[in-house]
Amino acid sequence: MTELELQAWESFEVGFFDEVIQFAEKSPSSNFLSHLSLIAKIEEGQIPGREEFPEGESRLKLIAEVYFDYFFKNHTRETLKKYILFLQNKESLSCLPFFQIGIKLAFELEEYQACLYIMSRDTSGLNEEFYYRERIQSYFSLNKHTELIGYFKKYSKSIDMDLQIYMKVGLSLQALGKFKESEVLLAKVPNSKKLPSFEEKREEFQEIIKEIPKLENKENLSLQELKNLGFAYLFSSQFDKAEEVFKRATIYSVAK
Repeated sequence: MTELELQAWESFEVGFFDEVIQFAEKSPSSNFLSHLSLIAKIEEGQIPGREEFPEGESRLKLIAEVYFDYFFKNHTRETLKKYILFLQNKESLSCLPFFQIGIKLAFELEEYQACLYIMSRDTSGLNEEFYYRERIQSYFSLNKHTELIGYFKKYSKSIDMDLQIYMKVGLSLQALGKFKESEVLLAKVPNSKKLPSFEEKREEFQEIIKEIPKLENKENLSLQELKNLGFAYLFSSQFDKAEEVFKRATIYSVAK
């Protein structure tokens, strides 16, 4: 890296994207600066033309292509593969914006294993709480309930405890058999205090599970039917569906 390229990279790392663009204008022959300038423009919200991708090779070409593809709504697995190749290259540079776009792309594609892999490559130790929603959702969707609970216990005081976080943590606790802990946590969710206890529902869950097809095909479920369906999913280990139904039950009770 030349001195000018190093200065531009340092500016990019701290979010001074205007400076990056100015550095590139001073040195139009640098492929590195051309690619970094394109990325900086996209980060700034500037609209590049489809014909504006810089020619030439540099260690940033692949990540510049990912940004370019993503900007033009090419949110495909091919773009994600391109990003992973960039990440695995030993000469690749890393910074928060680069991790952010990769995590965003993987998350939108519901490629949760890739999402966790990308997070694992951020070894700075500075951004563990920055991706908490994506991390918790990835753990939950992959049934990595132990990892989810471990992460939650470590960072619970510094993340936004909204309804979706409560529900995922609560359901993960139940999946691990930690029913009492789950009840304590879910009792904190607004308008959820009237939900039956886990023990009460455990005694009757076999009968409730038999009702799943009937409840799934019925329109305009009552609050009690929503609760029954949620617990039926829970006891048949369909945690994603249980989460969605419990969420609907909470919204229903608020509306009433």
